[in-house]
Amino acid sequence: MARMAASLLQLLGIWLRRCISMLLYLLGCVPQHVAFVMDGNRRYAERRHIDKATGHTHGYGKMVDVIHWCIELGVKHITVYAFSIDNYKRSMEEVSALMHLAEEKYKELARDDGLAEREGIRMAIVGDLELPPPPVQGAAARLMRGTASLRLQRATLNVCFSYTSSEETVHAASQLQAAVRSGELLPSDVTPAALTGSLRTGPSSPPVDLLIRTSGETRLSDFLLWQASHAHLCYLPVLWPDLSYLDFAQCVLSYQRHAPHMAALRRTAEARLAEAGGAAGPAIATAEARAAAPEPAGPAALAAEAGQGPAGPSASTGRNGSHGAAGLRQRRFVAAAGEEDAGIRGGKALVDGSTESSPRDVLSGGGGSSGPSSARGSDGGGARVSGDGEPAASAGWGAQGLARGLLASWCGLGGRGGVGSGHGRAGGNQGGAGTRLASFFRRLEAAQMAWIASHADL
Repeated sequence: MARMAASLLQLLGIWLRRCISMLLYLLGCVPQHVAFVMDGNRRYAERRHIDKATGHTHGYGKMVDVIHWCIELGVKHITVYAFSIDNYKRSMEEVSALMHLAEEKYKELARDDGLAEREGIRMAIVGDLELPPPPVQGAAARLMRGTASLRLQRATLNVCFSYTSSEETVHAASQLQAAVRSGELLPSDVTPAALTGSLRTGPSSPPVDLLIRTSGETRLSDFLLWQASHAHLCYLPVLWPDLSYLDFAQCVLSYQRHAPHMAALRRTAEARLAEAGGAAGPAIATAEARAAAPEPAGPAALAAEAGQGPAGPSASTGRNGSHGAAGLRQRRFVAAAGEEDAGIRGGKALVDGSTESSPRDVLSGGGGSSGPSSARGSDGGGARVSGDGEPAASAGWGAQGLARGLLASWCGLGGRGGVGSGHGRAGGNQGGAGTRLASFFRRLEAAQMAWIASHADL
């Protein structure tokens, strides 16, 4: 009798959950990419006087529940933070238990009747997989190989294991640097969109729309810093194993509640962005002229180019004339921020091979997710919001240009004209940039598949 009552309660819970999911689906836009920081397993174990390994096992069970919730709601991309590179600093006993748990669960997921096949989930283990022991590498490789060939793929699950966003960004920058030095990419191809596609999550993963962290901590802990730059953040006081469906629904509802306001802000941001792009024409022409001119030598030449005159720095430049050189560098970055060449306007084209991209695609990082205190509108775009609630349109444009300049400097592309010089060489070659980036991304994917094939037998 007790078992029958428990079964009825379970069925009732499933029915109520699906009703709430349908209601959320009808109320507003569904986030396409949801990320979770699964925090609180150790505190959960301490409160219940169980060992830490058991607490992490309960956390895995909650992860499976959350995957079901997301798929029922229609979420296509799910990312979970399973193990940070910083966690290797924990006690050897705990790290060993976590490695054993990861190997066991990867094998469980890879079974023919496992969660991945039943739900149609493509699995990607994201991180520096050379750090875990060989048995974990082999289990991860077999899991990715098995789920990549699923005929029905309803969703993608990224498991960030042996991962930090800092390591991921450095790895992506080194990939771009090697491609530029080998001639596979041109300097003008190095854009924020190129960095997005070079990250371990890959070019097919959209920006994070909603990021949820449990346990009451209000920090990102080096998790998806680039991908979640415009995500709606929800911090919950509950520990991860105690997370309920109502907690999850509350976060989704919070995401949806900001959608109408964000749609209006986004339209304003697009208008300001268009104005900023139109005003950048003279700056671009100046950058091209400087790229074609001989490189000035010495502080006097820098001061002359900065408009300070040939006779040395004026009183406003300070004692050593550094202000004039700084002003020159600032104007060059302004020109780079306003460029409308293949490197900026082709942000979307660099990822999916198309040749057109709107300013909204550039502002939202190619996919258009919402700001930290906002949610994406029903049409799928997004805009960053400043502290006073106004859209930081021009600031977002400048940030993209600055990021492009920094990427170029990382890849050793300094010198005459800086990032502005790429406009003159490849400004009319958006299709060529898209082709080069598509080939570059295919090579990265082939390298990943080669790693999987070489480690599947470990």
